[in-house]
Amino acid sequence: MNDRFHTEDSRAPRFPLWAYLNQPLFHPAQPFFARPRRFWRYHNIQQLEHCWLRSELHLLEHCWRQDLNAEEQ
Repeated sequence: MNDRFHTEDSRAPRFPLWAYLNQPLFHPAQPFFARPRRFWRYHNIQQLEHCWLRSELHLLEHCWRQDLNAEEQ
């Protein structure tokens, strides 16, 4: 058995090949990236922004529930 395959981290980020191949060519809101590394960087930034917005929304919903619970008591 080759130990090289067992030491790789399965949680390591993988290149989003399908998203890279399905880029819109002439979309005014999303640029086209011919270089895979630039696309990967842009894709990672977009993912982080998406997660950031979701976490802000989750925090706001949590605060809203806290306010509603405080008013009911």
